[in-house]
Amino acid sequence: MRRTLLVVLLLSASTVHAQSEGGQAGIVIGRPLNIAPIAYYAPSGSILDNYGNLIVFDFIYSYPPIITGQTTHVRIPTIPRTRVIVVPPGGGTVVTKEYSATFQIIGAGQWAVYAIGTVYALTSNNQLTSTRSLVAMDVGVGGAKLPADYSGFPSTALPTRGDAKLARSYDGSPDTIYSVQPVNPPMLMGSASPVALPRIARIITYNGTFKSVDVNLPQ
Repeated sequence: MRRTLLVVLLLSASTVHAQSEGGQAGIVIGRPLNIAPIAYYAPSGSILDNYGNLIVFDFIYSYPPIITGQTTHVRIPTIPRTRVIVVPPGGGTVVTKEYSATFQIIGAGQWAVYAIGTVYALTSNNQLTSTRSLVAMDVGVGGAKLPADYSGFPSTALPTRGDAKLARSYDGSPDTIYSVQPVNPPMLMGSASPVALPRIARIITYNGTFKSVDVNLPQ
C-alpha cells in the first residue's frame, strides 16, 4: 500500500512539473529539463613547438540542455570548443585558454605550430555550419603570446577539401604548407557531357605573414 502511494505521489509531482514548465500535462521521463549544459573534455593531441613548449589540445563538447515550453522538447546544438594548454619547458606556470574552434594539428615549423582550425556557427534553424582555415600558432616563450581569442591567430584560407602538409624551415626561410585538392568526380549538367571541376594545389608560406600561390592540377 505504501509503495503504491509513493508511485502515485511521484507521478503527480511529475505532472505538476510538466504543467509548470510547458503548459501541458504529462510525465517527463529522462534527463531533467532545466539542467545546465555539461562539458565533456577529450584529449585531441599535443605537440612540441620551436620554443620547447608542450602545447596540449583538449576538445570540449557541451551536452545541450532541453528547451522547454514547447509541445516537443528540443535540443539546440552547442558550439564545439578547444582548451589549449601551454606547458613551458622544464615546468613553470601553465597557460590555458579556451577557443570556440577545433584544431587538427599539422606540425611544428620554425615559425609556428600549424593546424587546421574549424570555426562553427549556429544557423537560424539551429544547424551547425563550419569554416576551416590554416592557423599559425606562435605562442611565444612559456605561452606568453597565446591570444585571448581565436581571431588572434594568423590564418589563411585552404582549398575546399584540401589536405595540409608541412615542410619545416631550418635556415630562417619561411615554413611551407602544401594543400592539394582530391580528384573531383565530373558533374553531369542535364543532358550535356560531364563537366570537370577545377582542381588546385595551394602552396602557402609563413614567416610571420601568410602568402600563397595556386597551381592548377589535372583532373
